[in-house]
Amino acid sequence: MRLVIARRAIAAAAAITLLTIPSAFAESVAADFDIITAGSQDTRDLGTVQPGADVPLDVFFTLTCSGTNHVNPTQVVRLSPAIRIAPTGGGYSVGTLNFGLGAGWPIDGQECPTGLAPTIGGPLHIIVTAPDAPGDDYRYYFTWNRAVVPASLNDVGVFEGTNPSITIYLDVPGGTVNTPPTLNLPADSVVEGNTTGGATAAYVVTASDVEDAVAPTPSCSPAVGSLLPLAGNTITCSATDSGGMTTTGSFKITVLDRTAPTLSGMPGDVSLTTADPAGATLTYAPPTASDIVDPSPSVSCSPASGSIIPVGDTTVNCTAVDDSGNSSSDSFAAHVTLAQAIWEDPVGASAGIVVNGSRTVPVKVQLLLGGQPVASGDGMLTVTPCDGGAPVVTTDLDVQSNGRWMGHLDTSGLTAGCYRVTASVYGQVIGSFQLTVKADSGSLAKPAKAKTKP
Repeated sequence: MRLVIARRAIAAAAAITLLTIPSAFAESVAADFDIITAGSQDTRDLGTVQPGADVPLDVFFTLTCSGTNHVNPTQVVRLSPAIRIAPTGGGYSVGTLNFGLGAGWPIDGQECPTGLAPTIGGPLHIIVTAPDAPGDDYRYYFTWNRAVVPASLNDVGVFEGTNPSITIYLDVPGGTVNTPPTLNLPADSVVEGNTTGGATAAYVVTASDVEDAVAPTPSCSPAVGSLLPLAGNTITCSATDSGGMTTTGSFKITVLDRTAPTLSGMPGDVSLTTADPAGATLTYAPPTASDIVDPSPSVSCSPASGSIIPVGDTTVNCTAVDDSGNSSSDSFAAHVTLAQAIWEDPVGASAGIVVNGSRTVPVKVQLLLGGQPVASGDGMLTVTPCDGGAPVVTTDLDVQSNGRWMGHLDTSGLTAGCYRVTASVYGQVIGSFQLTVKADSGSLAKPAKAKTKP
């Protein structure tokens, strides 16, 4: 625990003039704790500073134009540490500063322009370290040698006055030397994503302090409960004790997504029947997918819904993939059975006949499913107009002892036109043929010239 109390505002200045040449006027340099335009102080009182505490200060230097001997536009002013005095047990860090000229600076032999603003150089960062032993008015004294870089033959008499100097005072109270708090941080870790976009930050950080009866409460960012995205996340923590001393630290939580998405709503196995030897159209509702981290994993199935699959067995594979490349797959089976109707006379291989109205047409057919004869069941012949619509005639289709199916189709109720006659067993369509009814009368049914697929 360390406490730094400043008795005065940061803005304080030490105006120091440099070497004076009686025969010529020259520039002057002032050292300021902050940039100011009025007043000139070369002393800074830091007030009470805890034992061993470091106090950072920023020093600015002001170069003021005067006389006719000047720093050249191609040169910079260099201030190098000269005298450095610190009290016993105290310390410091003082460096060198280079700075160039401001706008409008005159050349040698010219007077300074009216209203020319001084050139400000800095900040020069210095640090003073308080002694560990108690005491009042500890004194630090620093000066800087001035020069111009690069040097030239005309540099003599450029500066007036003495080296810039600063005197710093501070007091160290009595008692035990205070120390900053201690942070207790977890080790770097790798966690699995557990929410959309990453993982919820979960960790424990504590702090302790030798001087404080009540331990400081750490503050961390990102805080517990925050969303940590995928990849590495640095958690930065700090703890400040009652004396204002702060300790900071960090650790890393790497969030990975190694969990595959879940497929839902997979279709069950499908059985289709078609009279088309090329296959049947497969339609299904594709499954959906959910994922812990990715809100919308992609889902694809092959063959896709709407595809034509061949007669026989087809496996449909569905895969879900999340943004991290994790995937899960499932499948279902689709079986296509080929339905075949082998029409005998008078329909015949042409699968179509032309008849005169008011006739009864004998229908004889062999019915096959998957190449196997259908030898039993509730058979039916259904007549519908070729251009669509509701059935206009239905009649029984009975199986014979030889396995052939037989039906008698009465056309007396049909008007002249084109019809489709479909054979089915237990509602399963197996085949069809085209029936054309003529308006004129005749005694025989004639095969149609046009051919259609069964």
